[in-house]
Amino acid sequence: MNFECLEEETIQYPVSNRGSILLAELVAIKLVLEKIDNYNYRNVKQLNLYSDSQSAIGIITLNWKSENYHKTIQEIKNRKIKLEQKGFSINIIWTPGHSDIEGNEQADRLAKAAAKEADNREEMSSITTKQDIKQAARTSVIKKWKTQWESSEVGRRFFNHHPDASKRIKLDFPSKKHFNILNSLRSGYSKLKGYQHFINRHVEDNKCTCGEIESVEHFLLSCDNYSLDREKLRQSIYFKTGTLNLDLEELLNTEASADIQYAVSEFIDDTRRFDHLF
Repeated sequence: MNFECLEEETIQYPVSNRGSILLAELVAIKLVLEKIDNYNYRNVKQLNLYSDSQSAIGIITLNWKSENYHKTIQEIKNRKIKLEQKGFSINIIWTPGHSDIEGNEQADRLAKAAAKEADNREEMSSITTKQDIKQAARTSVIKKWKTQWESSEVGRRFFNHHPDASKRIKLDFPSKKHFNILNSLRSGYSKLKGYQHFINRHVEDNKCTCGEIESVEHFLLSCDNYSLDREKLRQSIYFKTGTLNLDLEELLNTEASADIQYAVSEFIDDTRRFDHLF
């Protein structure tokens, strides 16, 4: 953040080390306005502030909506109005964040020094917002959830296909129907007879129509009923990945490429095994 004045002066201030770049830009603008308001700059009536944050400029000058930092934003707007009432003409101008722009290298050095100061000082003495607290709480919850997911004795089958609990699964992909079927195959709690016979005494046996136990592995990797469909799947994955062998964890991994998930979904459609469910 640079501001034009008859005298050269620099300002640096540490923001919470959990704070965002947007918060840092807003605080910089706030500090400059406070500096101008509290110090008598003789014969200075026009104030040009330069920032490389389009978001900060839009929020202050165009009233863009912001989900966070409402208190800081309102303080900036109030201070800006106060200065304008004193006769100041205030322009907040966007400038590229390039190192060859005059003043940017100095601003970067001040920012790094302030960041280092924020790391070394007590958190209570730096600016912490409600958004910072929410983000810290979310990070803590995800960390605990991840630890519990990795150490739990339940859900191990699904864990094999989704080991990182902090990564979100893309919902309803490739479609809602396929997402539900793929998730049931990942967990093992599927409509295949191997599981249905285990939970429902009215299901006569756990056998596929080919005579083998109808497990997830059997359905995807070995059932003779779907040999042609599986060969089509194998060729599709080979052309996309260069791998000929079908691997259960790769086929059902929640982080598998879109191409693989589409190929497995097409295999599911070709077998018609779950058509009666939809």
